[in-house]
Amino acid sequence: MLDLVLDFGRMAVFERNLRTGETRWSARMDRLHPDERERALAQMDAAAAQCGRHETRFQLQTPDGEVRRIRGMSEVRPGADGQPEWMIGVLVDDIAGADREEAQAASRERVQSLAQRFEVVTRAAGVGVWSIDVASGAVEWNDQMFRIWGVPPAAAAPSLEAQIDQLIHADDRALVARERARAQQAGHAGLQFEFRIVRPDGTQRWLSTWSRRERAPDDRVMAYGVTIDVTERKLAEQALRDKASAEEASRAKSEFLSRMSHELRTPLNAVLGFSQMLLHDAHEALSGRQSERVRQIHSAGQHLTALIDDVLDLAAIESTALQLDLQPVQLQAAVDDVLQWTEAQAHRAGIEVHAEPTAGWVRCDARRLRQMLANLLSNAIKYNRAGGKVWIRSSRDGDTWRLAVRDNGRGLSAEQRAHLFEPFNRLGAEREGIEGTGIGLAVVHHLAGLMGGRIEVDSEVGQGSEFRVCLSAAAAPEAALPRHAAPQPPPGATSDTHPLTVLYIEDNPINVMLVEQLMALRPAMRLLTAPDGATGVALARAARPDVLLIDMQLPDFNGFEVLSRLRADPPLVARAFIALSASAMPEEVEDAKAAGFSDYWTKPIDFTHVLDGLDTLAKPG
Repeated sequence: MLDLVLDFGRMAVFERNLRTGETRWSARMDRLHPDERERALAQMDAAAAQCGRHETRFQLQTPDGEVRRIRGMSEVRPGADGQPEWMIGVLVDDIAGADREEAQAASRERVQSLAQRFEVVTRAAGVGVWSIDVASGAVEWNDQMFRIWGVPPAAAAPSLEAQIDQLIHADDRALVARERARAQQAGHAGLQFEFRIVRPDGTQRWLSTWSRRERAPDDRVMAYGVTIDVTERKLAEQALRDKASAEEASRAKSEFLSRMSHELRTPLNAVLGFSQMLLHDAHEALSGRQSERVRQIHSAGQHLTALIDDVLDLAAIESTALQLDLQPVQLQAAVDDVLQWTEAQAHRAGIEVHAEPTAGWVRCDARRLRQMLANLLSNAIKYNRAGGKVWIRSSRDGDTWRLAVRDNGRGLSAEQRAHLFEPFNRLGAEREGIEGTGIGLAVVHHLAGLMGGRIEVDSEVGQGSEFRVCLSAAAAPEAALPRHAAPQPPPGATSDTHPLTVLYIEDNPINVMLVEQLMALRPAMRLLTAPDGATGVALARAARPDVLLIDMQLPDFNGFEVLSRLRADPPLVARAFIALSASAMPEEVEDAKAAGFSDYWTKPIDFTHVLDGLDTLAKPG
């Protein structure tokens, strides 16, 4: 824009170091012939003996013979020693007579046009332009400044005092005053800072302003500046900070839960493991009273384990870290499994369970669907009346399957239904001695939403409750096998098992003792143990075991390093590597399987699960 003004005004600008002779020219000055520039500088240098402002007139003849009248205006500034050092100057074509008036009129039109364009540009870019007479405090704003500050345009802009008192945010007034004082000390140096304002309509905005002090031609000290609204950038930066903070909090929570889970599961492994050993020890049978006491210990340990699992599930769901495998799942298969799991619970409570057959298929995560149904069916049994009944049925409505679990138990009041899915809220059941954590329904509610479904509830006090899992219908896969079809063994395979050599790498002697006693139930299997990663790697290479049970947190290096070293040994590549750990966060299980572990068994050790797994590995093929 400056170049355009200079061009319209037929002006050229230069800056000259009087001591070195180095000169910088504006674009228009470059149009002059080098000889013309030298003659012009010679004329200007004549006035450079003294500091101050100078004006001179002279003529130049262009190479093609045209005579040009030139008016030169310059200011000579001193160096550190007080002697003339810099010359800043302007050369203007000096047109006389009628040509001058015509040129002045054209110049005014051009300046007016330029001002209009400048206003369009600043408005489109949202740039407010202002100036302040430092001595008088007089302020000039362009139209955009009024828009930025949210005040109606006026003949005169608000005074600085009015801005501070009425528009600048109370918490930033000291900042603005401090920056103004710093600007006075900075002299000609530029200044930039950001602050908040509160517009008359109450909205809060962030502004960024740049300013510089200069001396005007009439010797007034002026502050010139531009201001822009940076609220959107500030909001975006805050959103990024909030996101980073939330992610950091989520990571911290996950790490805390992982550590707590590990620390709680380690002693629970001993509690549940040895209680199972006592209950199933055929050589040293307990008395009836002792068996009941041990069952109480085992039941309490299972309750604590369930609480840990529910807390981890809820944390994973709330942090969106839960990984779901959505695919067509047969409702009948899920119902059959859950009925088998809860059969003993229903028998102990004296509850009859009636399940209607279903041919439905839904799109969901198979494991999580079973978890949801198990929770609903377990609740229908726990919160039922003596001799009560539970019904399971399904129905289809368009693209949605509803699987309902209904009981004729105590039912829920309107107030209880309002708090039904709040974590840890057991709605008063904790006072009645009914086992539970108060997390299950919250997990069910979250899981249904993550799978694109929902949970519906109908309940009345004294009439029972009905919970419905609503999920999207799916087509049955073409290759789906009948529910009870057993897979055929490979040709030549038999049901006989062969001896296994199992290496257990574990530093906790209590856990080692527990697995030794567990393996004693399988005399045909040989157990080797190692107390750390290095010993385990060396023993594995020497003994070449069939199965390696690896604790993930060892004193020298972790289970991933053990796996990495042994996978690099060709004779051990085909072995079964199974992580056995008290760390049970979903992402930890997924990371282990992705690294190459065949399976991930969590502590406390489930005797039946571990023995079934080893029996499966012992089968040929």
